[in-house]
Amino acid sequence: MKKIFILLSVLIYLISISPTKDLLLYPLLVKFEDSNCDDFDAIVILGGGVYAGGELKEDSLKRLVEGYIIAKEFDKPIILSGGRVSKKIEPEAMVMRKKLIKLGFDGRIFLDDKSKDTFENAKFVKRIITDNGYKKVLLITSGYHLLRSKILFDKLGVNSCAKLVDKKIDKNIIL
Repeated sequence: MKKIFILLSVLIYLISISPTKDLLLYPLLVKFEDSNCDDFDAIVILGGGVYAGGELKEDSLKRLVEGYIIAKEFDKPIILSGGRVSKKIEPEAMVMRKKLIKLGFDGRIFLDDKSKDTFENAKFVKRIITDNGYKKVLLITSGYHLLRSKILFDKLGVNSCAKLVDKKIDKNIIL
């Protein structure tokens, strides 16, 4: 029994560290990202969490920075999507908006600050897209979140392509 516990502990540790985690996530990352996505009207940044102190979690911050860079490069508006998980914490979209402004983003920003899950992200973002006459959006999210996001956005009729923020994997590991 002790050997099984040790073996399971080692296995859990191995799948949690970067090289192993990256190897496991890599097929998802390359399968679902759109390599050709130049004709979009707006950028949708899906939230990845906020700490109790009001700071963005690592996933949210990575997504925000990637979206900011693309929005500046292509001169596109940003739709921030993420609601409140607790009455004590500001909605994630509001926290992301403040960070964007601190970064110097001066473009148009839309907020979905009501969504509590990915389905609601898609639902509320669709309203923003429709109200503004946008035809196609670029989704910014993480690899582990992309498949679910694409399925839900497609299900609601949102024409989207996707960009991942965690694709930086050493290709030599894969070979």
